[in-house]
Formats: sequence, structure tokens, C-alpha cells
Amino acid sequence: SREKKQSRKKNTPRHYLFCRIPLCTSLTLDKMNTTPTFEVSVGNPDVQGANAVLIIASSVEAAQGFSPNYPVDFELLGEGASAGSIESTLVSVDGKRVKISLALIPQECSRHNCPVRPDVVTTFVASSLPKAKDSRLDIVFVLDDGAYAVAAVNAVARAIPLYNSHQDKSRFDYHVNLRLSQSDVPVERLSSVAANIRQAAMLVDAPTSELNVNELSQLAEDVAKLYGAGFECIR
Repeated sequence: SREKKQSRKKNTPRHYLFCRIPLCTSLTLDKMNTTPTFEVSVGNPDVQGANAVLIIASSVEAAQGFSPNYPVDFELLGEGASAGSIESTLVSVDGKRVKISLALIPQECSRHNCPVRPDVVTTFVASSLPKAKDSRLDIVFVLDDGAYAVAAVNAVARAIPLYNSHQDKSRFDYHVNLRLSQSDVPVERLSSVAANIRQAAMLVDAPTSELNVNELSQLAEDVAKLYGAGFECIR
């Protein structure tokens, strides 16, 4: 009956966790798979040493204006590329084969979406992540407007999770460098945004068998101590 449900709801013990996590935190858990590294830079398309390069741009012309100095025929590569898809080729650099991919951002978007189409960019990056240990993917993101740098970093970071449930964690021992053509935001803030996006995803993705209430509260307390803040966990 309704009275029984209300009584049961009233007598059920409730657990609340109050913790304030600052915007720019750096959380690591030894038990999590935190091997994929991610770095952000602005204004430098140098991708020397990368095993693969993903160029994200709104058009072939934009990609040509800010691209690595590699022997790539962008006109030929652009002929097979279409908005929302990725076209790839292999080039030889210092005797090593490097995969060059061109991803064109769709121009159509709803009034509620960002022109850089974060939803599509996340898919681009997720499908291009390295699958070999110690591999390196360099993402060259050509922005038409530096105001969208945060949205671009957000979209890329979402595709590089800190946590995964795979037993073979060596598969995720890779490196990703994001190189933006321009930004209205300092690179330090962009790096903080990327770190927090990945950390938030880790807290969501980790099952309770690996990240339970006790560990989550301990994690929050560690962050509070790091910044000299107070911490109270009410149970």
C-alpha cells in the first residue's frame, strides 16, 4: 500500500557523500588502467616521431594550411574524403611507414551543437586510436575559430579513457598528442580540461567492485588535502 511504501522509504537509511573537487585536479588510481597519455599543444604541427597522424579540419584547404611537412597529396586524399568520414594513406618518413588520415567535419549542425561537431570528432578519434604498445598518435586539429578550442579538446579527451575493463592492459599503453592550430584559451587550461574530462569518465566507467563508496570518499579526501580544503563525509 501507499502507507507501507512511505513508511519503508522513511525508515530506509540514506548515505550522502559531500565532496568538492576543484576544476584543475590530477587524480590517479594505481588499480586503474591509466597508461594512455594525452598532451595538448597549440600552434605547432610538428608530428615527427608519430606512428599515425589524424588531421581534423572543416575542409581540405584548411587542412593544407596547417599540416605536417609530410609528402601527402591532400588533393588526392581529399577526393576520397567526405564530410563525416576518414580517408587514409601511408607515407614513408625516415624509412618508417606513417599512416596519415584526413577527417572532414560536417558543416551541418543543429543550432544547439558546436560548429566543430564534438559528437563526430569523438568518433573520429576513437576509431583512430593506436592498437600497438608504445605507439603514438598525433592529432592535428585545424580550427577555423580559436573560440572552439575547449570544445575540440573536450571531444578528443572523451575518446581516450583512463579506465577500461580489458585484461590485456598493455594494449592501452599508447600516447596521443593533440595539436591545435589556434586557441583563445591558454594551453594550461586546455590541459586541465582534458584531464578533468578523462577523470570524470573514469569515475563513471569504473564499476563499484573497483571503485566503491569508501574508495570514492578517500579519493575526494585526498583531493581536499591536496588543496588545503576541508572534507566531510556524511553517512
